[in-house]
Amino acid sequence: MPVCELLSNGYFKCLNKLWMDEELCDFTVQIDDVSIKCHRVILGACSSFFLGLLRSGMKEANEGRVVLQDISASTFQLILKTLYTGEDVLSLDNFIEIWHAVHMLQIGFFLNMCETFAVNNLKLDNFEEIYSIAKLLNARSVSVPLNTFMLENFDAISETKPVFELSFKEFQDLVEKPTLKSSSEYNVLQSVIKWTEYNPIAHKPDIVNIGDEGKRDEINSEPVKDPASIPQDTIHQKGLGDIEKAVNESNGNVENEQGDLKENSEATKSEKGDIQTYMQPDSIMNSQNSNIVYKNVCNDDRLKRLRELLRTVRISLISPSLLVQVLEHPLIKLIDEAKQEIVSAILNETTYFRHGQWPTTGRYRECYEYGNYGCFSSCGSLDCIDPDDEKWYTLNKCESLKRNVQLVVFDNELFATGVQSASQNKSKMFLYYDNSWAEIAEMPGKDLLLASNDNHIYVTNVIENIIYRLSPKRRIPKLEHFIQVPKENVIKHVMSYQIYMLIFCTENVNDIDETAVHMLDLQAKSWTRLNNLEGSAENIISFRNDDNHFVLQTNGSLWSVRNNVNEKITFTHVAKLWSIKKVMYGAVVHGNILVLFGENPENDTDDSTEYELGNIFLSIRYWGRDGSCSNFIPAVLLKSGCTPKVIK
Repeated sequence: MPVCELLSNGYFKCLNKLWMDEELCDFTVQIDDVSIKCHRVILGACSSFFLGLLRSGMKEANEGRVVLQDISASTFQLILKTLYTGEDVLSLDNFIEIWHAVHMLQIGFFLNMCETFAVNNLKLDNFEEIYSIAKLLNARSVSVPLNTFMLENFDAISETKPVFELSFKEFQDLVEKPTLKSSSEYNVLQSVIKWTEYNPIAHKPDIVNIGDEGKRDEINSEPVKDPASIPQDTIHQKGLGDIEKAVNESNGNVENEQGDLKENSEATKSEKGDIQTYMQPDSIMNSQNSNIVYKNVCNDDRLKRLRELLRTVRISLISPSLLVQVLEHPLIKLIDEAKQEIVSAILNETTYFRHGQWPTTGRYRECYEYGNYGCFSSCGSLDCIDPDDEKWYTLNKCESLKRNVQLVVFDNELFATGVQSASQNKSKMFLYYDNSWAEIAEMPGKDLLLASNDNHIYVTNVIENIIYRLSPKRRIPKLEHFIQVPKENVIKHVMSYQIYMLIFCTENVNDIDETAVHMLDLQAKSWTRLNNLEGSAENIISFRNDDNHFVLQTNGSLWSVRNNVNEKITFTHVAKLWSIKKVMYGAVVHGNILVLFGENPENDTDDSTEYELGNIFLSIRYWGRDGSCSNFIPAVLLKSGCTPKVIK
């Protein structure tokens, strides 16, 4: 029932008159040398603290007098003013003291007012104060807005005491959120290092900005610049020459799974040398036993958590040249597991992003201009899906890509082949750049399969059983005949694996379809026949996560691909995901979630619609569509070029 404003105003007016005239006052609150008269019924009705006191039969209740501590007289007077007049007395100057006081006095509605006021007036200049008292008073209604504020203002608050004093779980939850806003993922990495360095027992971080006058210890001979001068980090680096050079200049060479880092002709967009690292004072850094001393000033529990925290940072989005310098940080040197995470992120530039797949540490946050998508083409439309919100988007059309479309990612960029009409016998290859398509080469035939490896795109003509090689980074891309595929069966799928190409065909053995696998060594240009897999190769797909490569057959058989002790490639059966036939076009791995994309089965009576593979993937989703389409691949795209699609 709504409260009558006229009645409410009249009621408070009468109460205020009694209070101001000190009529019928039957209780006194003593604060320091100030005596404040009031009414038991008002105190008891509004404050659980006073209600309990007045019911207790204690001396204060009998004498009608109580001495309050930890509350100033002026603050208590303001509280009484609200209780007797209904006036909102909260301001930026007094709400912290009043908030603390009404919590102590257990005035519920006033406590809610203070918490609401704190949330509505939360700013950078009062964040630390509000955070501290909210945590002290266990103000749960403020915790969610505070967390949102930290996510939206991470760069500004990342070096504050509230952030340093977060528990591991609280800090981990903050850093791993895709909604965290930062101008650079490198800032997030710095925050993780500084949180690890902070010693809660000492109540102060033992850290010094390497850029501070007289307190820095050079990590290389190059001058250290302010982080603001560092270009916004992006994985869209165009070359590996700087990475190789930087890695070789660091302590020990870093090798990828192919054994070396291949050099590319273009220079990276972010030149090495722009970095700010946080280190201990010179006395520690100059010590012969600096690692031991450094460990002694850090919190051991936090040191043990560093590797876990690094896995929540999108470190694979940071330019490798910066990461190479991070390897020189004493904290990273101290913990081998942490160093390995940084090295892995450097190698991800060559083993993941260049060829499409993104690692767990390569997922873009919502604030970045690029995003992670699953891409496919259907009926002349080039579409993509965001794995986070599962929304569909469309890219700018290319009129020449209407039939027999195949997609591939090379050097972080999307390429496509296809024909405009069924009568055409030659395909064209296009590069999707700056939200538009540019023709770069003509392909022989229209039934093609694409895969990228090292510095090339490999084009397999499944009719002629010929593999061509394209070098797309040349000023004029050149397509060349690479090798003939052994004449056995029709090629159904090609897959890039280390320095090899795996070719999958369906082979009939004693009237039973099996998958024949041919391995092509791209360096030696030699073929090896691998063991057959049970089941057909029709519509087989391949994908990878942080640890393994996988192939998945339409009958639901999931296989892992790996090298055994003899360096021989083997396939290990992992699981049977379903028992019916599903026509699939591809998959993307997003964090610990596997997203499969294929046709909607006509009669999906299988009971495994919720697939589980907890030891490898936390969950497996199946996105179905009606009708056929191109292959489905993961790619990194500019968000500005992805237009929301209306699904009819």
